[in-house]
Amino acid sequence: MEKIVYPIFAAIVTLLIGLSSAMAAEEGGYVLLSIGSSPVTDSAGTSSGLGIEGGLGYNVSRYLGVEAVAGGFGVSALARYNIVSLSISAVGHIPIHNGLGIYVKAGEGESFLTVSGTGGGRSQEYSGSGGLYGAGIEFTADKQSFRIGLDHYDLSAGGISLSTNYVNLTGTVQF
Repeated sequence: MEKIVYPIFAAIVTLLIGLSSAMAAEEGGYVLLSIGSSPVTDSAGTSSGLGIEGGLGYNVSRYLGVEAVAGGFGVSALARYNIVSLSISAVGHIPIHNGLGIYVKAGEGESFLTVSGTGGGRSQEYSGSGGLYGAGIEFTADKQSFRIGLDHYDLSAGGISLSTNYVNLTGTVQF
């Protein structure tokens, strides 16, 4: 899967850099939707999976915003873990040229974890909190933006140590 994902991201970055009629992040609210690869790492190793996020954000200036996001990580038919995360983070926007920029973010999340196949085939549920941080490239045009990024989530809950490096493509639309 990684052999396919990275060339696709590289092609999208090249396309976005080639577009020139863009502007920086504007003040105001927006909705976001994100999808990508979220391999979940635990003490036994790493399993691949899909990550999906949706949420709301607000840019207080062209350089700083805040986001509240709900997401699912490690999603696959064979996944041992079902992970839902609710997070809030500060997002810094660093404009480079004609709507092309870099974003960085840091925050805190609450994870809700269901572990399948434990104790006679039953599922057990846990919850816990952990940090998140990330960075990537963003392209802003009109009231839309697109990001390609890598976000790290500490998804540990109930004494189970989990994390994911979520490689994602995110779209936002201002309202």
